[in-house]
Amino acid sequence: MAFYKKFLELGCWFFHIIGTLALTTIVVVVTCGIIARNLGNPITWIEEISTLMFITLAFSGACVSSYKKKHIIVDFFSQKLPEKTARLVNILLNLLIIVFVCLVFLGGIYLHSRVRIVLTVILDIPRSVFFFPLIMASAYMVLFYIYDTILLLAGYNGDKHPEGRVYS
Repeated sequence: MAFYKKFLELGCWFFHIIGTLALTTIVVVVTCGIIARNLGNPITWIEEISTLMFITLAFSGACVSSYKKKHIIVDFFSQKLPEKTARLVNILLNLLIIVFVCLVFLGGIYLHSRVRIVLTVILDIPRSVFFFPLIMASAYMVLFYIYDTILLLAGYNGDKHPEGRVYS
């Protein structure tokens, strides 16, 4: 279990770095595009790079927020429940999340294989590249929610991680 936890920590770090690079790329590329367009020489590939980086940023952010337990969740109802019932509700929610993210993963694989021969207009790269962040992020999130579900089944109460990490 310690290896699994370390793997998830490294994954969070990786997606944090990737998200930071994606956001930096968006800012730099869009700024260059604005300057070039105002100088009368627009750059044609800005939209394709920005789209790819936005997809990467969104799914990297989803991974990091899932790991840090900072994703949007309405827990008003579960806070009013007894501890065991609240844990059961959290387990059921995790299982639903796992099913949903597995469907996203499978959909990403399916679409990745369907569009791999279709090239982007300007950069001439396979459209399947746009689905790679989705596939990687959904695989990571499935692994994370499996880990979190195991902890819930082991008695984790939602506030303090049994291995010492505190969620806020």
